[in-house]
Amino acid sequence: MNLLVKRGPLSDKELLAIGATYGTIDERYASVEFCRILFNENPIGYSFHVFVLNDTAQIVGHYAVIPIRITINKRLALSGKGEALYLADEYRNSVVEYCNSTIPTGIALMNAAHDFAMASGITVLHNITRSDVGIIQRIAGFRHLQISRDAYYYIIDASRVNSFQVSAKLKLAGKLLQVGNQTLYRLARLRLGRKTTQSIQVLPGIQPDADRQVGLSEESDPRWRVSSDKETVRWYEQLGTFNSYLSPDGCRMITRSLRGHAFVAVWPYGDSIRFQRALLLSAIQNAIDTKQISFSIPTATVKKHESLEICTKRLGFVMRSVVTNLYVKSDDPFFSEASNIHYDTFFNL
Repeated sequence: MNLLVKRGPLSDKELLAIGATYGTIDERYASVEFCRILFNENPIGYSFHVFVLNDTAQIVGHYAVIPIRITINKRLALSGKGEALYLADEYRNSVVEYCNSTIPTGIALMNAAHDFAMASGITVLHNITRSDVGIIQRIAGFRHLQISRDAYYYIIDASRVNSFQVSAKLKLAGKLLQVGNQTLYRLARLRLGRKTTQSIQVLPGIQPDADRQVGLSEESDPRWRVSSDKETVRWYEQLGTFNSYLSPDGCRMITRSLRGHAFVAVWPYGDSIRFQRALLLSAIQNAIDTKQISFSIPTATVKKHESLEICTKRLGFVMRSVVTNLYVKSDDPFFSEASNIHYDTFFNL
C-alpha cells in the first residue's frame, strides 16, 4: 500500500478515479465535470489530494482538502474543507507507512491530506462528517463543535426525513405534516390566483445583476465565515445549487438546494407582499418538482419580515433546530471556538 500526495489541478484521468471511488457514495462525484469545477476550478485553482494505491498501483482510496476563502473582519484567509473521503472495503483493515510509523491506511489518508494542506498555508481545517470519522479526527487534533441552525421547514417527502424515521409514531407525524403542508399550499395558490403565480420567472443560478442582493456582503464581522466575494459565490453557483425567482415588480428571491433540501438563501426586497408570497410558492413548487425532501427558511430571516412570518404559518411551516457536527483544526485556538464561527450553508459543498 502506498500514498500518493498531490496538489492539483488534477487530470481528467485522476478525476475519473475519484468518480470511480467516492462517486459510488455521492453520485455528483461520478461526473468529471462536477469534480473539475469542485477541485480544479475553485477560486484558488487547485485542491490538495491524497490517493491510496494498492500493490498493483490501482487507486483504491482518495481524500481531498479544498481551499476555501474565509473572512474575519474583512481580512481574507484560507480554510481547508475535507471532501470525498473513500477507502475500498477490502482495504479498511490495511496499514501503510506514514511519518516513519506503520498506521491504519484510513488514518494515514486523512492525516497526509491535512498535514499537506496546513504546511501549504491553510489557516484552519473544517469538516462536516459522520461521528465514526469524527472520532478519528478528534484523535488527530480536531475539535468537535455542535452548530445549531434554526429554520422553518415545509415537509415535501416525510419518508426521507431522518428525524421522522426514529419511530412509527414520529414517522406518522411526519406524514401527517406532509399532507397538511400540501393542502395548505394548494389553498394558498388558489387564493393568489393563477395569473399571479404564473408571472414568476424561475431561472437557474444567481443572475448577473443580483450581486448586490445576494445578501452575503463582506460586512465587518469578528467571527470567521466563508467568504462571499464574487469569485467564491460564482463557484458555488457553478456547482449547480442556486435558483433565482423574479417577480414583475422587481422582487427577487434566491434559493439553494443541497443533498435533497432546498432553502432560501436571500429573501426578496420589494413592497408587494402579494408577489413575495408568489415567489415563495414558486420556490416550493420547484422544490416539489425537483423531488427535494424539504424546503426551509432560516428563522432569523422569518423574524425580520412580518409578512413572511404570516405566510409560513398559513402554509404550515414548522420551526426546527438542526444540529451540524463540525470538526475544526487550527494552530490558532480562535478558530476552534464555536462563538467565533459565523456558520451558514456555505460551510457545506
